[in-house]
Amino acid sequence: MREIAKDLKGEVVKDAPLIQLLDYWPKKELDLLPGMLFEFSAPLLPGQVTEQVKTWSKKQQEEAFATYMGTRLNRRHKPGRAAEKAHFEWVVTGDYGTFRDLQRHRLMDEMQWQALTPYLGYEVPEIVTEAGLEKPFRKCFELSEKLYKLLTDKGYVHEAQYATLLGHRMSYRFTANLRELFHLFELRTQPDGHPGYRKICLAMYEELKKAYPLSAKAMRFVNQREDPELVRMAAELATQHKLERLEAQGK
Repeated sequence: MREIAKDLKGEVVKDAPLIQLLDYWPKKELDLLPGMLFEFSAPLLPGQVTEQVKTWSKKQQEEAFATYMGTRLNRRHKPGRAAEKAHFEWVVTGDYGTFRDLQRHRLMDEMQWQALTPYLGYEVPEIVTEAGLEKPFRKCFELSEKLYKLLTDKGYVHEAQYATLLGHRMSYRFTANLRELFHLFELRTQPDGHPGYRKICLAMYEELKKAYPLSAKAMRFVNQREDPELVRMAAELATQHKLERLEAQGK
């Protein structure tokens, strides 16, 4: 497959968007409703349920949909398994460090990633610029790219990946069902999460909202408010305080 892929041509897109929703199905989220009613509709067959739901008004369908999503009191209250029918195919072009965090979500239907290279560029975090360290930061990436080129020129194509940095951008794609996206978005947008994956999941949530507005509305615990930097700092201070108390008790 690697040999076949050598025939693929195109310019490197250094300004690729952070996330793209490549495809999703079914196209209408209310098409999930017959499946939501299935387990409660014995002895009717699925086809009978589907035909009757089609005759309902949109208001009736939306009310039934909202009922299935339920009154969620916390993010651990997930909608039922009928939500697993809907699937969303995403591509993310972000830094490698953030990818390693999101890669841990084993419930994805599929996840594929490309080899690491320095060619999709990198972003300079605002905190680095504010600290006056942008110049040495960029110097690290320049050295990394030189080492990568040196290794690939010598034929060490796979080994050259070790020359890249956690801040280098890469592309990866995955498909996740709707129920899993409840878990992913509501967990990874919490204010004490890393700003990198928080940004990705918030962007994905905005795309989902366009495709499945009723489902997005049910994602009550997607956090779009608190300043993540301040909350992470508070969490670190709380941890430090606990460690100091333990140390004092030990003495």
